Amino acid sequence: MKQLSLYEQFEVRVSDRVEWDPQPHRQSLFEIIYIVKGSGSFLINNKSIDYDTDSLFLLTPGDEYSFRISNATTFCMITFSEILIAGKGQAESDQPDLTEIFRKIEMTFYQLGKNQFFLEFTSVDKSFIRLLFDRLMMEINNKRIFSSQIKHALILLVLNFTARNLQSRLIEASVSRSVKSLVSGVINYIQENIGNNKKLYIGRMSRHFGKSQSALQDNFKKATKTTIRDFIIEARLQMAASRLLFTKMTASEIADNFGYHDESHLNKSFREKYGVSPIMYRQKERVKPQ
Repeated sequence: MKQLSLYEQFEVRVSDRVEWDPQPHRQSLFEIIYIVKGSGSFLINNKSIDYDTDSLFLLTPGDEYSFRISNATTFCMITFSEILIAGKGQAESDQPDLTEIFRKIEMTFYQLGKNQFFLEFTSVDKSFIRLLFDRLMMEINNKRIFSSQIKHALILLVLNFTARNLQSRLIEASVSRSVKSLVSGVINYIQENIGNNKKLYIGRMSRHFGKSQSALQDNFKKATKTTIRDFIIEARLQMAASRLLFTKMTASEIADNFGYHDESHLNKSFREKYGVSPIMYRQKERVKPQ
């Protein structure tokens, strides 16, 4: 696989296949795979999922996957770089920055339990996503003015659809529309401020949303089956673990990024969750790219 350059946030590739290497590929980066046309089975982490035209899959570092192709398939793959995961990849000033929406997707994905490979969309959303990928494939080798900005904008839209799809799975379907709207806003607020302790105090949050502390917490638990506090703790630990495994960030940098007072506070929280220090976790679990 072509290596992404130090400054690239993503790479887009299109591949026409009639067969796929039966040996599972071990994923080392985040990737979205869109099926432009074709059908078969997607084999991932010992699971099998049927695919056909317009199927969309989200892969994360550590996933092992292959395809069993029934009908000739065209794949469009968007691979996201390590610098985007680390939050260090800055888009050019005239391009949209993907870092914030990418972090929301990653956080939601881990909160859901890292088993949300297949993204199902409404027929209306699916039609629009096809238009986005059709245009994206047209722009891959386009050297005309503003082509790079258009590619960034298209991928930003794809990521926003992905984020909305995943976040809807965090919220119980049985709750009212008003509660869904409130809790969706709370989740967005937490994700945007995961490194800012002051903004995540429950009193500050209740004022922000115009609700009493008890009403905010009760509605959140009703909709997600967890408390706001536990949601924040779990999100921080999952994001910290991801960066230990898939970036070169130091424990100190990770602590600073995700609202830990210092490295020792990260150490304490990490040992309570995983039974080892962050450094030991990195040494034992780190995924080695193929």
